[in-house]
Amino acid sequence: FCKNPNGKDYLGQVWPNETAFPDFTLPETQEWWAEHVAQFVGNTIDGIWIDMNDPSTGKVEPEDMCFQNGTVPHHYCHNQYANEMAKATLRGIELARPHDRSFILTRSACTEIQKYAAVWTGDNVSRWEHLAMSIPQTLNFGLSGVAFNGPDVGGFMRNTTEQLMTRWYQAGFAFPFFRNHSSFFATAQEPYLFSEKALVSMRAAMNMRYKWLPYLYNLFYEHTITGAPILRPLFYHFDDSEFYSVNDQFLVGSSILQAPVVTQQNTRDITLPAGKWFDYNAKQWIEGGVTFSVDVPLDATPIYMRDGSIVPMLNGHAFHAQESHDFRNVEFHIYIDNAQTADYTYYEDDGATKAYEQGVYNLYTIHVARAANNTYSVRVETQHNGYDEGAQSVEVILNDAQSLSIVTL
Repeated sequence: FCKNPNGKDYLGQVWPNETAFPDFTLPETQEWWAEHVAQFVGNTIDGIWIDMNDPSTGKVEPEDMCFQNGTVPHHYCHNQYANEMAKATLRGIELARPHDRSFILTRSACTEIQKYAAVWTGDNVSRWEHLAMSIPQTLNFGLSGVAFNGPDVGGFMRNTTEQLMTRWYQAGFAFPFFRNHSSFFATAQEPYLFSEKALVSMRAAMNMRYKWLPYLYNLFYEHTITGAPILRPLFYHFDDSEFYSVNDQFLVGSSILQAPVVTQQNTRDITLPAGKWFDYNAKQWIEGGVTFSVDVPLDATPIYMRDGSIVPMLNGHAFHAQESHDFRNVEFHIYIDNAQTADYTYYEDDGATKAYEQGVYNLYTIHVARAANNTYSVRVETQHNGYDEGAQSVEVILNDAQSLSIVTL
């Protein structure tokens, strides 16, 4: 355990009162922790949430915590503490379940945490300012290489309101990490505790997340290949100084622009980059390169699809049952207006194991082209075929300038 300057075990004041802190800078501590985690996880636990690892010491001076058997001052290892804890935790999960992927969630982190854990952005407050703040927080994390992150939806401390809770669901449903979480001392904030109207709106946001799962999953795949974040600021794909300070809108990958309401007003200004955009709610194309104001009732959130995009989605509209999360029936929504072509690389695997490392995955490229007579050709090419349980039927849904048509391949 970490020592104090007198060479005795350092004791902080955390939830169990007096608390000793494993010294994760020591290899023997890493292995000791991993063995306990492996025993704890067994075959029944899918993931572990590690907390208070800032390290949080309560009213006790953190600078008195020393590392390497008391020989290294606290400030040398403070920032690395959570990373080393996550690394040891990952080692334990891999000991117990070597063929499965791990899930670890951590409160604290520094550079390279993305190798071991997802991060949530800490103990926020049920305030509109914290809803608005969650967007640039997540964007900055993503730009720094930590793609898998997100806030406590609704706020952790204090009491949320129905309007704030609804808007937070609508803003956060496409965040890489998405959960409703609150303090024991706050009013309970499960969606069913609010009015039927609010419940319907929050349920719609959650269903949208499930419908977009193939797209979100492919963004995680893209991240592993290129390092690109899941959520991206507008300037990531549109190099214009006017977007440098836009921090209440964001791109989900390169194809979807989300502009949630993050104030108590049911109106907001929206800045669309140049080009054509498909209004996901109004089901119509609009011209970009403008800033405009829209009314946004509590049951809606502004979403726009970029011209020339292909977005894979789950089939259906309600996903409350496990069997509805079936990636074998995938829809490819093609948004094309002024663009003459659209291209997409689609990846699929079993979503749970490490079998993909042995080639158990599929990789396809999809190419859509407009012909001279305003018809379209859709070509799907197999780049890698190693996963037999992949898509069995595919619907191509074309949202062009004139119509919406469906083709089953």
